[in-house]
Amino acid sequence: MVTGNAGEVFPPVGPVLSGEFPLRWEHVSPLQLEQERNRANDSNEITLRNYYLLDERIQEPSDDRDESAPELVRIEQRLNLVIELLGQVLAHSLDLPAAVSCILSRASFEWSSYDVPTVGECVRLTLYLHPHYPKPLVLFGQVTHVVRSETTSRATAQLAQLSDAVGDWLDRLIFRAHRRRIALTRREKSR
Repeated sequence: MVTGNAGEVFPPVGPVLSGEFPLRWEHVSPLQLEQERNRANDSNEITLRNYYLLDERIQEPSDDRDESAPELVRIEQRLNLVIELLGQVLAHSLDLPAAVSCILSRASFEWSSYDVPTVGECVRLTLYLHPHYPKPLVLFGQVTHVVRSETTSRATAQLAQLSDAVGDWLDRLIFRAHRRRIALTRREKSR
């Protein structure tokens, strides 16, 4: 979300990725933000590419004449099972943070938590988006809006500039999630 002149809050523009994801946030200095953001870009590009690949759905072959296609589908399903099991083992061995409600766009990140930073602080956001690939996406930003309550608080950070490659992979991931959400909504309405 972005705040206006009078403090009003505007939702992110365009598609978003939303859900409950393990998140760890921590304060960083503005200098750390710039230095670490540049170092995180390469790792984030690989992480996002792998999230995208793991999130692909298995497509049944449309060409019945290709006799090896069903076998390739079975092999792919088995590999997906191995990846899922390995991801579960790794996730249990890691100290993942608690899952919180999150909304991610290319320009901003919003999350709910009992403890949130204050407006103007720079933060490192360590976000685990895929349960079968426990390598986090590490984003940096500056907190632009905070709403506090007794039970939980909500913070919004304007994300630091992403590299073109990271931005493109993030856009692909967000758009795919957006398309799936629309398809699910349409299926539920047709029932």
